[in-house]
Amino acid sequence: MLYIDIHAHWSAYTRSHLLIGPTVLNAHTPIEMQSLLNSMNNPYIIRSLGIHPQDPNQEYLEVLMAIFANEEERKKIHVLGEVGFDLHPHFRDTIMLQEEFFVIQIQLAIKHGLPVIIHQRRAMEYIFKYVSYLKQLRAVIFHGYSGSWNEIIALRKKGVLAFFSIGTPILWGSKIAERMAKEIPLHWLFLETDAPYQPIREKVETTWTDLMLVYKKVADLRQVSVIDLQSRIYQNFIDSFGFTL
Repeated sequence: MLYIDIHAHWSAYTRSHLLIGPTVLNAHTPIEMQSLLNSMNNPYIIRSLGIHPQDPNQEYLEVLMAIFANEEERKKIHVLGEVGFDLHPHFRDTIMLQEEFFVIQIQLAIKHGLPVIIHQRRAMEYIFKYVSYLKQLRAVIFHGYSGSWNEIIALRKKGVLAFFSIGTPILWGSKIAERMAKEIPLHWLFLETDAPYQPIREKVETTWTDLMLVYKKVADLRQVSVIDLQSRIYQNFIDSFGFTL
C-alpha cells in the first residue's frame, strides 16, 4: 500500500527530490508555481497551487488567476491550496485581505471542481462564516488540524465534505494531536508531513521518512495495522480527489 502525504511544500521537494509516496506539494509564490507546473510527470507529485494566508500578495494572486485562465496549465493542478486564515498576531492585520483572497480562490475551486487544502490558525470563526462556499466544494481538507471535536461534527452536519489531517505534532506528544487521531473517524482522516516545517525533536526540517512514523503512531493509537490505515486513507484520497493513484 501507499504512504500518502496530503500536505507538504514544493520548496522541500526541490532540495531533496525524494518522495516515499504520493504527495500533495504546495506552491504559493509565482516562482514556485511555475516550477511546480513545469515539473516532470512524477506519479508521486500531486500539484497544489494557492496563495497562503500569511502572504496575501496581489501579484501572486494575479499569477494564480492567469494560470487558471490557461487551460493547459489549469489541467495540471490537482488541488487548490493552501488557502485560509491565520490570526496569529504576526498576520492578524491582513485579515481583510485574507478574506478577499480566500473568497476569490474558493470560487476558482468551485468553478473547476477542485478540492481545497485549508490552513487555519485561531480562525475557525472565519471558516464557519464561509461555510456556504465550503459546502459547494468537492472536498475540504484541513491540514495540521488542531481544532475541536465539536467543530468537526458541526462542519460535517452543515454539509461540508470535510477531512482533517494530522502531522508531526503527534510525534512530539501533542495531546491535541493524539486526541484528534483517536477521535476523527477514519473515513475523514488524512496524514501529512508539512515538510519542511514542524520538524520532530533534534531535526532541523521535517523529512519524507517522518511520514512513516506518523502513520505508525496513528495506527498504534487506533489499534489498526499500518496497512489497514493506508488502505483507508487511499480511499479517502479517491473520495476527495476523484482519481486513483
